[in-house]
Amino acid sequence: MLWPWGTTNSPAPNGAALQTLGRKFAFFNGYQPTQSIGLYATDGTSDGPSYGELGVAAFTFELGTSFFQSCAVYDSTIKPGNLPALIYAAKVVRTPYLTPAGPDVTALALAAGAEAPGVAAGTPVALTATVSDARFNNSNGAEAVQAIAGAEYSIGLAPWESGAVMRPLAAADGSFDAITENITGSIDTTGLPAGRHLVYVRGRDASGALGAVSAAWITVTTPPEIGEVEPNDSLAQATVVAAMPVRVNATLPNIRGVPRDRDFYRLSVPAGRTLAAAMTPGAGANYGIELYNATRQLIARGSDGGIAGTDRLNWTNSGSSAATVYLLVLAPRAVGSGTSTTYRVDLSAD
Repeated sequence: MLWPWGTTNSPAPNGAALQTLGRKFAFFNGYQPTQSIGLYATDGTSDGPSYGELGVAAFTFELGTSFFQSCAVYDSTIKPGNLPALIYAAKVVRTPYLTPAGPDVTALALAAGAEAPGVAAGTPVALTATVSDARFNNSNGAEAVQAIAGAEYSIGLAPWESGAVMRPLAAADGSFDAITENITGSIDTTGLPAGRHLVYVRGRDASGALGAVSAAWITVTTPPEIGEVEPNDSLAQATVVAAMPVRVNATLPNIRGVPRDRDFYRLSVPAGRTLAAAMTPGAGANYGIELYNATRQLIARGSDGGIAGTDRLNWTNSGSSAATVYLLVLAPRAVGSGTSTTYRVDLSAD
């Protein structure tokens, strides 16, 4: 696994970064990483002028075990043995002198069904992965490694693209302090349009180096939609939600001086499933959501208590049979300008 220069023992201006990337390639294919002259002196090989004249991070992969390699050996051994290194090269080609120093994301997995058949918008999607700063071939000197310091993800846009929003992920054991860490997180799909969306994940080590991204697909489906059935301001009158996932479209007065209206929805949550509710109010409203059991005991409350914006709650049925629960949408304070305001609730039970 060779990099410039091949005519001198002196390192290239980017010699340290070329060595880091060479040791990363060699981790994947098991080859010996060395500056080109370490094999034998060469002059005019393509990696020399590609780097020297154009600044390209250029490498030579010395492939195979024979000058005239058989196609069978190439297809069965050489190509599959080098393909992971070439895929890594594609990941870091944008910043080859920076990214290889950062940690790799491996074993990236999303919750079952996230790609197919997909999830309704607003459904949280569990993410797990491993982040490691130790993936170098140290057979010819040792590459410096650091503890993992963090991990993050973006949806739809790669981290370096304008408009990308990075969201943090957590260490599975509660703290980032090891060279290799398992990470976890919950992907927020609220507001995503129907279709496939790439989730980009990357790690950061204690030196501040950001590693290559890995990615996985989430498919957002369009849930069926229903409307409320008025009056539904009590448990006895609750609008029945027959199946989930579903989106409920409704209206609630948000007018100063008008008694608070409230909307109840009756749901059935199967045993062992987690109800996820995301309520998004119309402009100017600050509705909230709460969850009650059949005896009207409060069992869950929205995450923001009805402050303007999407309010979410999750509740797991830990019983051995389906549970009937009631979702309440209400306006904690009337702040509207004199008209009723629409809202929507996205419901799922996974």
